[in-house]
Amino acid sequence: MADFIAEYFVNPMLYPEKFAPYNVYNTAAYAIIALFLAFLIYKYIQSRKIPINSQFYFAILPFILLGSIMRVIQDSGILPRSIQIFGATLFPFISPMIYVMMFLFLAFSYLIASYYSKNNFQKMFSALRNIGIAASILAFLFLALANYQNVNPSQIWFLPFNIALALFAVAFFELIKKYLYNKGNAPEISKMEQITVFSQSFDGAATFIGVALGGYSEQHVLANSIFAIFGSPFAFYLIKVIFAIAVVFVLRKEAKSQSEHVFVLTLITLFGLAPGVRDALRLFFLV
Repeated sequence: MADFIAEYFVNPMLYPEKFAPYNVYNTAAYAIIALFLAFLIYKYIQSRKIPINSQFYFAILPFILLGSIMRVIQDSGILPRSIQIFGATLFPFISPMIYVMMFLFLAFSYLIASYYSKNNFQKMFSALRNIGIAASILAFLFLALANYQNVNPSQIWFLPFNIALALFAVAFFELIKKYLYNKGNAPEISKMEQITVFSQSFDGAATFIGVALGGYSEQHVLANSIFAIFGSPFAFYLIKVIFAIAVVFVLRKEAKSQSEHVFVLTLITLFGLAPGVRDALRLFFLV
């Protein structure tokens, strides 16, 4: 068991040049742990009677961007890949630990916002969102100042092309919703659905552009399997679009409450936008 854990979980983090960062075993384990923790967080939020609505969703978004920016700062070599604490080696700025770090920062920001808003949830979410936006702007400025010399003018078009592919997916989603599945969800739900589709499509587009045009390689097991089956990274973009639209429609039908609906949209957005923004920034700054 110790050898198994070392080979499939520890070595990929310790020796990225020798071991693939992701394999079937650590991918499955990370996914199961993430779902379990998400369930616990959802139950905790409900127990505190914190509303899970559009304000909740938009308060979380800046922290997703912050995590992606911090990850690219580590990719740039500015932040260490590992640190030693009491003889233990930790990897706080790479996956999956960076998700934990961002959650802890989010929790700390929530305590500050909650204290100053005095249990007014509207003010609390507004303050939380502003903290996330401010932190993201500062982190991005730091990243840009450290890497502005790396920007290659010939590759700047990658970013708008990435955005255009994601927006095309959103337009496709709206077309399907209008003509095939136009149930009367609240406008705020529809806006979050659009962002969810955008986030997953943005990730798919960034992967496609990075692998096909940017000279990068894919690290994740599922994406590489799709490349092998279909013979093209463009298939990954298409599958991400289909997946996002399918999830949205399933949620419209199966979600038992608005809270459940919004929380799942938040998770799907997180696992699309976080890697997508990281990949896009790496392409832009050539790191």
